[in-house]
Amino acid sequence: MDIRDKFKTYVKDHMPSFLLNKLKDLRKQYIENSLYFQVHLTNHCNLKCKCCSHFSPISEEKNLDIKILENDFKRLASLGRNKIRQIDLLGGEPLLHPEINNCLIIARKYFKRAKILLITNGILLPAEPDNFWKICKKNNIVLSISQYPISIGLNEIKEKGKLFGTKLIFNSNNIFGHFRIDVNGKQNEIENINMCYESKNCNCLDNGKIFLCYIPACIDTFNKKFNLNIPVSKDDYIDIYESNSIQEIMDFLKKPVPFCKYCDVKNRNNIDWGISKRTIEEWV
Repeated sequence: MDIRDKFKTYVKDHMPSFLLNKLKDLRKQYIENSLYFQVHLTNHCNLKCKCCSHFSPISEEKNLDIKILENDFKRLASLGRNKIRQIDLLGGEPLLHPEINNCLIIARKYFKRAKILLITNGILLPAEPDNFWKICKKNNIVLSISQYPISIGLNEIKEKGKLFGTKLIFNSNNIFGHFRIDVNGKQNEIENINMCYESKNCNCLDNGKIFLCYIPACIDTFNKKFNLNIPVSKDDYIDIYESNSIQEIMDFLKKPVPFCKYCDVKNRNNIDWGISKRTIEEWV
């Protein structure tokens, strides 16, 4: 437990309940008036998870251009850097990005106050050089490790985290979500957005555009693999270079978009984790 966690525990144990409730209200207001988004540093992955909602098992090798990343972050920072509360850097598997260290440095360069997480399956972490761990520590990058039922050198990861003072979060992923695509687009957009966790918690920045979630940002991979043409229109995203403020972006993200009718949200279910066979049945 680091000093911040100890402080939170102390406050919770010693602060009067009315002040705790006030803090909770303030936090709720902050969340409602700030932006949290994800960025795919890579589309491909070294672990081919069945039913991956980011379509990584069927993706070609694709790394985000670091110039695009910097330009997009610079633009969002100019619109209101203090309104950005959290950024998740993910994939695919982000550690496959050849310039992963620079991605972390750029993220912190433009967003001094935001919480920044690197979401990884952890397979490559034990082999990461010391400089990677030092950069995570220096830039206050949290390593969020998705623990699948595989061996990833867990003890070594914990030792390195302790040695370099890097904060680690471990999330168990034995159960996987089956995110069904309705290729005919027959779903109700309003019903979907009311039921959908992703629409409220997984806003996605992709090449100057912010989507309600990551699925429309990745659907080209699905289309290409299975010879489909599920459309993404200009109404499915907001262009950060045409936006005037973070508030304008947040207002856009509160409403359903045309693409929502292609997600069969009501029939989503959980399945045991496994390796993908790369067949369309995993996503429909």
